[in-house]
Amino acid sequence: MKRNVWRRTGFVSMLTVGLAIPSQATDPVLGDVRMDRLSTTNAIPPVVFPHWKHRTEFRCYACHPEIFEMRAGANAVSMDAISRGEFCGACHDGHTAFAVGFDSCRTCHSGAEQ
Repeated sequence: MKRNVWRRTGFVSMLTVGLAIPSQATDPVLGDVRMDRLSTTNAIPPVVFPHWKHRTEFRCYACHPEIFEMRAGANAVSMDAISRGEFCGACHDGHTAFAVGFDSCRTCHSGAEQ
């Protein structure tokens, strides 16, 4: 799944971000996306994805449309899929970006704006 490799400021970089679940922009930071497909149902805080922060470093085509379809609700992001290296897990693997695991849950599952 790690196919979107491109150059950024002299080194090879890759990005995958989770714009996938029925979402909405949240305040106070314009560009944050709150994703809550299953989290609240499972008594877990929703994911608040800082799209704006990723967008300052990477262009849209780093993730769209190959890894994420650009339509709210179109991508069935799950922790199982991320653990397999899909969606966010394509970069958040512990090498390209911080690893997704039980020790980093609250990094994404903050439930509130970041």
